Amino acid sequence: MFSQASTTIVDGPGWGAAEWLAIATAVALVIGTLTGAIVQLVRLRKENTVQHEEGRALVHDVRDHLLDMHNAVNRVDQKVDRLDARFDSHVENHQRKRRWFG
Repeated sequence: MFSQASTTIVDGPGWGAAEWLAIATAVALVIGTLTGAIVQLVRLRKENTVQHEEGRALVHDVRDHLLDMHNAVNRVDQKVDRLDARFDSHVENHQRKRRWFG
């Protein structure tokens, strides 16, 4: 009838091909994991640097806008002071005339 084939693996003492293959696979997985982690860290650092640069640019833009507004307010304040002085002068002049001609 059918003869039964032997399926047992005879392995001698020491390291066989399966053990070396397992070690090579484990080393490749560790190297792949470390490489992936390093790539992610570099990518995050680059994104962080870009975000900081964008933030700095935004802060400078806002600061420049606020300085422009401050200068505009100062100019308006000076105009108001000049108008106030002119108005006071006009009122004093008007009151003087009323005293003389009134």
